Order: sequence, then C-alpha cells, then structure tokens
Amino acid sequence: MTFVLLKTMIPRVINNIPKLVEIGKYKSLQTFLYETADGIKAYEKGTLKEVGKEVVEVVEGGYEYTDPDGKLVSIKYIADETGFHPTGDIIPLEPNWVKNQLKFIEEHSTPQPLTAEKTT
Repeated sequence: MTFVLLKTMIPRVINNIPKLVEIGKYKSLQTFLYETADGIKAYEKGTLKEVGKEVVEVVEGGYEYTDPDGKLVSIKYIADETGFHPTGDIIPLEPNWVKNQLKFIEEHSTPQPLTAEKTT
C-alpha cells in the first residue's frame, strides 16, 4: 500500500490592518484589510449608527480572488439592520419574470381577515 502526502497550500497573510474604535460605550471594528500571497484580498469598514433607540453596526466591505479558470471574482457588500446585501458579477440578479409575478401578487391580492376557528 502506498500513501501519497498531498501538500495543502495555506495562504500566507502579507498585509493585515485591523483598527478597533470606541464610540462612547460602544466598540466597533472600524477597518479591516488583508491580502494573502495567493492574491485573495478582503476589506471591511464598520460604522455605528442609531436606528430609533438602538445602535446598529453598518458594515461595508468586499473580497476578491481568482477562480480556477483565472477569472478575477470581486464581491462587494453592505450589511446593516436590513440584512446582508452582496453585489458582484457572480451573484445572480432577480429575473424580470420574478419581479413581475411579485408585482402582480401585490396588486391583486386582497388581505383576508384573521378569524379564530375552533379545531377539534
């Protein structure tokens, strides 16, 4: 029996810049940036904002890498109180037919009153 040892490439971080910021009693990772020797890059910037009586973190960032076919893949995102919102060439967009169906449902649906039915 022969064993083959496969060498796994572990990317080496060549640049890493974190910065912690305190705003009043809140702490936030303000900026984040790293790059690896194999070309992977990631960055992020966080800010705090008040929404009503709450303080929420808003994060803007992105990352990029080269896919197996040699194409550069780049993703940007915003994450806030409404969710995670990525954009990039590899992220599919909502097709028009889906938008049209959702619009039709919204325009032609009648809200039904809730009724309490007794089940046995």
